[in-house]
Amino acid sequence: MFAATACQAFPTEGARPTAIARPTAPVSTTASASNNVVWARIPYCGCLDGIATDNVSAALKRKQLAGTVKLLNPTNGWMYFVVAFDPKSTSREQIAAAIKAGGGEAVAGPP
Repeated sequence: MFAATACQAFPTEGARPTAIARPTAPVSTTASASNNVVWARIPYCGCLDGIATDNVSAALKRKQLAGTVKLLNPTNGWMYFVVAFDPKSTSREQIAAAIKAGGGEAVAGPP
């Protein structure tokens, strides 16, 4: 049996990311309970140019939202990450909408 999979990079529309995402040490479980962090994931494969969350960072910038993207580890074809933000100026819903616009999806917590 032969199976092939493909992945496709999302267009960036020439936008520059608001934050440079870099792999980090695992985020503590206290971050998942925090009101200023949104957990998310995005499709991940080695065929992507750049960092998998570049489009999420670009979507944050387009929506003029200040957020810091921190990569976790890829798991089962997904790159998990968190977006930290200031709840005084931005809502979880705004961050989740930017994540979706960048090709990702908000999730309840770490994998």
